[in-house]
Amino acid sequence: MAQAPAAVSHKFTTKQWLLLIGCGVGFAITGADPAIFSANIADIRADLSLSGSQTAFIASLATLMLAATILGAGVLGDILGKKKMFIVGALITAAGEVLVALAPDFVFLMVARTVVGIGFAFLLGLSLTIVNSSFPPEQRPRAIGMYLAVSFAACAPMPAIAGLVSTWLHWRAGFLVFALFGLVTALIAWRYFDTIPKAAGRKFDVPGIALAAVTLVGIVYGISKLQDGINAASLVPLGIGVAGMVAFIMVEKRVEQPALDLRLFQRKPFNAGVVGGAVFNFFNGGFTLLVSYYLVVVEGRSAAIVGLLFIPAAILQAFAANWAGRSIVVRGNRKTMMIGLSVLAATALIFASLAAGSPMWLVILAFAALSVGNALSQTPEANLMMSFAPRELGGSIAGVKSGLGQTFYSLGPVVFTLVGTLFLRGLASDDLEAAGYTSEDVRRAMEASQGTSTSPSAGGATVLDPEQAAAVTEAIREPFAQALQLTSLVMLAVPIVALVLVHWLLPKRLPGVDEAATPSPPAPAGPHTESGEPAEKAARSRREPSLPGDGASPDPADR
Repeated sequence: MAQAPAAVSHKFTTKQWLLLIGCGVGFAITGADPAIFSANIADIRADLSLSGSQTAFIASLATLMLAATILGAGVLGDILGKKKMFIVGALITAAGEVLVALAPDFVFLMVARTVVGIGFAFLLGLSLTIVNSSFPPEQRPRAIGMYLAVSFAACAPMPAIAGLVSTWLHWRAGFLVFALFGLVTALIAWRYFDTIPKAAGRKFDVPGIALAAVTLVGIVYGISKLQDGINAASLVPLGIGVAGMVAFIMVEKRVEQPALDLRLFQRKPFNAGVVGGAVFNFFNGGFTLLVSYYLVVVEGRSAAIVGLLFIPAAILQAFAANWAGRSIVVRGNRKTMMIGLSVLAATALIFASLAAGSPMWLVILAFAALSVGNALSQTPEANLMMSFAPRELGGSIAGVKSGLGQTFYSLGPVVFTLVGTLFLRGLASDDLEAAGYTSEDVRRAMEASQGTSTSPSAGGATVLDPEQAAAVTEAIREPFAQALQLTSLVMLAVPIVALVLVHWLLPKRLPGVDEAATPSPPAPAGPHTESGEPAEKAARSRREPSLPGDGASPDPADR
């Protein structure tokens, strides 16, 4: 008779905590660096004598490089080793941040931000799959929740530290802070991460990776340009991205070892994770912009207040993500995700109640609800997408998760702006005409109110001056508040539809996923079936179509 397996402790060891900290800090760097770069963009532009078009390009370059290389970074982690490539990514990021601090001109800065974006791809694309592969099934939901909690908690002080250093010393010094965090992350990974077995015999799908890069860059960049209007600058990259996506699907269906096996999207629970991720990223991007518009345009407050809101929001997200990981153990993925989506629906209702002159506590409540809903949705999303992926595809699946998230995060502000503008034109057309302003004046005033008017078309010369921007926003303050309310009510439909889809796609308990979090006492036959196959894999094979790698066991947790 086989011996019963040793009980798995639900408490994390010191080594496991350090792994979570290393992965969480690596994740946090990818969010904190762009925030500091945007905050210092005016000083960078003045110091390096950048034109308006150069400023707009450099502001998004790291993000575009991240989108271009995220899937390739995940696949390289699967082939060459996740621990090794995560360390490489941390060192690349640190080197790139040093180059940013040393940049004497636009070309040097362009190379530096390209390097930073590539490093981000490894940190973002591999941190989640390392956590997923390093914890046994009984601990994974809590581990993923705690990993996200550490990420959110690190995101709170990191921009503040770099921002203070930039203010006290120089903008260049702020990026050396991120170089230091990158080195610390690499050291933790080298010392405390276990080596995760590679995907034996897997090849690097060059055509698939290249087409994925074209797809993500084209779509993300095209979506970002939609805020300037529907024109060639937005439609051409979107067209290239869509064409790349079609070619990617055709290629991946034909190659023997695809970068992403598309049969994953035949799995309902995996698609439920995709739906949840799409909604919380879309809401996060859209409502973050909406609260900025409300505070600056409607209430006439400083845009810096929005930045201050992110600090308590990140702390709330940390607690919510930790709770979500525990909730998956008790309630399962479906109930936990539906709780998160319900909070996002409540968020839309709270934002819809914001009128001109609403108390500040209501704004804080709306932003807090958005933060909590994001964390409660993201934890089961990550758990579902990683649980239903073959272990040898962990890096590529984590890369796909990040790529989809980035796409929908970029889509949020665009859709919110388009819908809000339609309502605003209907509500304020007479006021604008009476004041002598056009819809283009409104758009540029809204950009100026956030300090984000870096459109290449502006060239730094046609942006409204602060006084004129203030005059435009004053003329539309009341109808603008009404337009934001109507936009929030329209967006309420998004989480409601997602709730229906998640309820349909996910059963109450997922065999081998939800049950793995709350193991029953071992049966006399032990953790294997009569054929000797691990029970977790046997359950997975019964509920899912076979995929390349389902029979392999590159993850120590499967042994």
